[in-house]
Amino acid sequence: MDERRVFIVGKSIFSETLGQLLAGTKNVSVVGTAPTVEEAMLVLHTDSVDAVITTIDADETAGDEVCRLLARYPNLPLIRINLTSNTVQIITSRQVDARRSDLLAVIANLPVLKTKLEEE
Repeated sequence: MDERRVFIVGKSIFSETLGQLLAGTKNVSVVGTAPTVEEAMLVLHTDSVDAVITTIDADETAGDEVCRLLARYPNLPLIRINLTSNTVQIITSRQVDARRSDLLAVIANLPVLKTKLEEE
């Protein structure tokens, strides 16, 4: 596996620990950190990053920040770790032309989600 370069955004002790843990692995390189998305956008260089990891706790609602990050860097995957719900969400974005045919192709290529009835 090629080395993956990640940038970590968060101001919790978990963010610091995560950075140290990932820095100790052979296939991941932590290329930068910032306490907030605003500060990350000042120093983030997408040509040297494969993904951004954000850590969210119970007191933070970072939906607007995530949207701003995705709008500025639409092809950069975002890994969002929610400590409250103990979940990891991978968010990716891709810009397409606003023509109708492109939008229909994007919709057609969405993954098929199972309903709760199908999962049971």
